[in-house]
Amino acid sequence: HYTKQQAATIQDNCSNTLYILTSSIDTAKQISGRIGQRTVAVKTQSGQAAKVSSVNISTQYISQDLMKPTELMRLQGGEMVVLRTVHRQDNKKQSIMDYPIFDHGDTQMPYRYKFLQREFDDSTTLSDIGLTSLHQRLDLVTLAVKYDQELEDLQQLISEGADVHQPLASGQDIARPTVSANNAPRTLESRAPELSDFTHPDMDDLGEVATDPIFSGSELSDPEELQDASTVLATELMGLKPSESIVDSQKLMDDIGNFWQHKRHNSLRFICTLFEGNHQMGQQLVGSLDEIRRKYGYESALSDDPIVANALAQEGAAS
Repeated sequence: HYTKQQAATIQDNCSNTLYILTSSIDTAKQISGRIGQRTVAVKTQSGQAAKVSSVNISTQYISQDLMKPTELMRLQGGEMVVLRTVHRQDNKKQSIMDYPIFDHGDTQMPYRYKFLQREFDDSTTLSDIGLTSLHQRLDLVTLAVKYDQELEDLQQLISEGADVHQPLASGQDIARPTVSANNAPRTLESRAPELSDFTHPDMDDLGEVATDPIFSGSELSDPEELQDASTVLATELMGLKPSESIVDSQKLMDDIGNFWQHKRHNSLRFICTLFEGNHQMGQQLVGSLDEIRRKYGYESALSDDPIVANALAQEGAAS
């Protein structure tokens, strides 16, 4: 849902408004106000009965809505009001006033079935399409839990003094859909052990410098450079197979606001471990990081550093 301010901004940026119908009196009043008013002459007559000489006729000019809100809320099918804002030329490129347009009668909008039967053929229904539905022959009765039987079992356990908090063993056979048999929801207790919880990241190494740093101290103070580096790293991780990247990509969420400020992250060995078994992608990432560093005025290349080369060699040997 949009707020009133957001809705007003959207409406103000619409060049053309096509009004079809509304049940909101506020919307009808708004459209009526945008259509405008006209000046009409109202004549009044007063005087005494049977005295022609005493008759007084006065004329008064008043403003009247071109279309009242009640009229706008009762448009017939096909009728439409067009409010133009920027189109102030006709088909011959001549300047015109952008008066509102009331499409009705011969100019009203036709129904779809009158001229789009070939483009949108509705003679075929969904039941005529040969699709194999997984739940086409699903029997809901076989999936239902027999609560009356469970209630009887519960009452019997209570009468026998058994612990009613234990699961009931009524023995009823409850069928389950085969579609979701292998997609059971994973609880917190059964979470995959390789995934980590980064709700409270380790902050002990924040601000420390690794032996093989990627960024120097001055570079760590440049948020734009670090943002570009994070984007490149995330892009490279997207190139991994899903089974490989599901764990590695989540490491970017480890204190993402200060990601490169951590000693464990600002290390080429750490980056290379992310691409273990993908030596080529690791080299490609180092090359991309070098381009970013040169972009921000740092000429030294990471690939030329002995520590960096050693880390790449170790990763390459592992792959």
